[in-house]
Amino acid sequence: MDQDGICAAPRILFIDAYDSFANNIVALLELELRARVTTIYIDDPNFLHRPSLDFYLFLQSFDAVVAGPGPGSVINPRDTGLISILWSLPDHHLLPVLGICLGFQSLAYAFGAEIQRLPEPRHGIVTNVLHQRTSLFEHLSEVHATQYHSLHVDVGFPSSVRRAHPLSTALWSPSTKCPDLIPLAWDCDSSENGPVLMSLKHRIKPFWGVQYHPESICTDLEGARIIQNWWSQAKSWLSSHSPSQLRQGSLGKLNESGSRSAVGCNSRRGNLNHNTSAWDHLSCRLLQCSLINRPGIHVAYECLNPALTDVRRICELLTTPGQESVVLESGMNKHGRPIRAETGNKSIIGCLEQERNLRLEYFVDGQVLELRVGRGLVHRQEGADVWQYIKHLLSVTRVSKGPADSPFWGGLVGFVSYEAGLETINANPNQTPGQASATVSFRKPDLSFAFVTRSVVVDHISHKVYVQSIRDGDCDWVRSTTRRIHGLATPPPRSQAADVSSALAGSAVAIPTQTSYENKVRSCQESIRAGDSYELCLTSQTTISLPRSSSANFPWNLYTRLRHLNPAPFGAYIRLGPPGAGVNILSSSPERFLSWTREGLCQYRPIKGTVRKEAGVTRDDAERILNSSKERAENLMIVDLVRHDLHGVVGAGNVRVSKLMGVEEYETVWQLVSVIEGDLTGSWAPAQSANAGRSGERHRPAVTAASVPSEDEDSDRLSTAASSSSSSLAPSPAPSPCPGLSASHPLHSSPTVPQTYRTQQKPTHRNEPRSHKQSVLGIDILHASLPPGSMTGAPKKRSCELLNSIEEGQPRGVYSGVLGYLDVGGGGDFAVVIRTAWRWDTELEENEPGNEIWRVGAGGAVTAQSTPEGEYEEMLVKLESALRVFDGNVKIDE
Repeated sequence: MDQDGICAAPRILFIDAYDSFANNIVALLELELRARVTTIYIDDPNFLHRPSLDFYLFLQSFDAVVAGPGPGSVINPRDTGLISILWSLPDHHLLPVLGICLGFQSLAYAFGAEIQRLPEPRHGIVTNVLHQRTSLFEHLSEVHATQYHSLHVDVGFPSSVRRAHPLSTALWSPSTKCPDLIPLAWDCDSSENGPVLMSLKHRIKPFWGVQYHPESICTDLEGARIIQNWWSQAKSWLSSHSPSQLRQGSLGKLNESGSRSAVGCNSRRGNLNHNTSAWDHLSCRLLQCSLINRPGIHVAYECLNPALTDVRRICELLTTPGQESVVLESGMNKHGRPIRAETGNKSIIGCLEQERNLRLEYFVDGQVLELRVGRGLVHRQEGADVWQYIKHLLSVTRVSKGPADSPFWGGLVGFVSYEAGLETINANPNQTPGQASATVSFRKPDLSFAFVTRSVVVDHISHKVYVQSIRDGDCDWVRSTTRRIHGLATPPPRSQAADVSSALAGSAVAIPTQTSYENKVRSCQESIRAGDSYELCLTSQTTISLPRSSSANFPWNLYTRLRHLNPAPFGAYIRLGPPGAGVNILSSSPERFLSWTREGLCQYRPIKGTVRKEAGVTRDDAERILNSSKERAENLMIVDLVRHDLHGVVGAGNVRVSKLMGVEEYETVWQLVSVIEGDLTGSWAPAQSANAGRSGERHRPAVTAASVPSEDEDSDRLSTAASSSSSSLAPSPAPSPCPGLSASHPLHSSPTVPQTYRTQQKPTHRNEPRSHKQSVLGIDILHASLPPGSMTGAPKKRSCELLNSIEEGQPRGVYSGVLGYLDVGGGGDFAVVIRTAWRWDTELEENEPGNEIWRVGAGGAVTAQSTPEGEYEEMLVKLESALRVFDGNVKIDE
């Protein structure tokens, strides 16, 4: 059969073993091979417990299969599922298969190899892969590749052969134990491990495998080219093995059929369209309570240049102590400039009117959605899909034009807990769908947002202040608030420092014991060595008990201490809920989780790697420490995980790593930071070519996000924006120390395969951006990325399940979640909730009912290279950033 005829647009099945890098592999297949990829999971119920013939017939719809990586061991059938069936396919059902990592080990195990633990696990480690330029490595030069494994394949070579120097020629031939397996590559970088098999092929059948990850951002171009070599050899095999009549018919149907877009929140409970009319009616009722009448929401605003732009003073001018408040603040250094201007240079103050404030709350237990206006409950629904409702609310309140330089015109401000994030990946052990507890009113919401209609935005670069409202006919409020801010003068009101110090004098702090924490680190490492995780982000909580303050301003005064002691790009003061039953969040987070602009550029900034700032430690020292194998491996694993999250939504060619493992300085620490960006419009996707996947991303021109057309910002004239505008977004460069790699594709389904399968569509050409209806929304990206990978580890789902056990089932709550805003103009920005203190009004000291309980979380990423002592020390360093706000002896200069 003609190779070009059968494989011009290869149809590939990817079997996902619940790995957090799977979408990266799909991207590589799609861009390198111009392939159409369908994804199923290893435990797909359509095949796993049904006759094998059903699976065999399904496979005939494809040209080839890729068996992906994942946690666990191939010795456990539950960890490989359908992958293990591939190796025993009858001859008349055979087709080419490439196994990666777990898939590679499954292939070797099926043909006689043993699976053993490595003395020195290789998670996030980049090594030189030795090969002989044959088979998968034909025409390749030196290969540097990323490994993620703690188990390895032993094909039975004697120790004398494996330990020979230089590498014994016998290692390139089949062993007596596994005569059908031909070694193709080895890793000899670790003297402790000795030679570790990196690749092999079957002597007769069309089966190949690699241990390393060709899709990793730090695997070089040569290491990724094995995908093309595999497909070249697969085509040769296909050309000499004519497909059956059934196979030919299936391929014809697949190639002729169109595919329907499945891009979006990909909700576990169905499509929003089924409930649109009900949601629409409810939204109208709620918006009318907030003095918003559709259609045609306007932004009324004034822009001024006041003498004073201090966020604290403006907040104290406009808010009432003890009432609901939302403040997102970009921290300032002692020179009055933003801590990190490239990530945080504007502050947002929500001006909530208590009797009209719309608040949205969601409880994971029972999937209960509650919508409140003021203190009254307007709507309550069990078994609700909160993400679809938020998406709908944002769509009906969408504003197309406003002050271009203000990132927030109005919308939702609040938090999503760690447990709410777990629910999105079906990893929440406490979830009981549709069955809410009778005591729901006394429980703590897992998601809480206030709908902000009036706001003030402070630009710390231009020193402008925007006073804004999206309410109908609210120009008088805008004018009066503008005058009040203009009237602010120095000096500030009397300091509350003495009152706070007095209240803190009776505090009692309970920090996790070193023994307990180190034992949990060891438990993490045992799971890692067993192959169940690559990295586990262990956390703990410290409690602070102190006499309940009679001052309604006490939480705010604590926050003003925190903003002085640990200023950060993503500071926040959030008070949501009625008095006596609300939550107080005081945050000084350095880490952006996810942001997206109105023009469609999204950005993640994961932090992994920390060095304490102390006497004698210079920046050079910090860079040397953070450049260690351990610190870089921690960061790399999260970068690849974030790329996976983003790939599955925005599509191939629309992801880039613009900063890989850069050192950034903060008030108390140095951190290792990476930046991953994506294009929600689809305009980055390169023209389809065999080499577009890797090389095409490394040489992109600089990114320039087109601004929304500016309005007249004369501070003496009130502006109203309502008309539509358009913008464009140019692609970006990827100047990173490791080779760049583009991403995966919008999700599609084909009538030929079950609707639950994820089928990847051909890349969008650079000059053919998606239409408005096809464009991915920021809420889709947020939903697909929770919980934050920097707080879970990888693979995400299995790691979260392990952490729940290791952390003894203690809910993380607000900590490890995210907080931020969803703008009615289409943008959004969320920070990871770290370096944060929080308190629920209902939580009191059991032995001292007059004492209130505050909590501070801290932890770190545990890898095979960690030491228990080092992890405990890192936890204390992070803990100190927020904990010292409760030390009354720490003085601040106001």
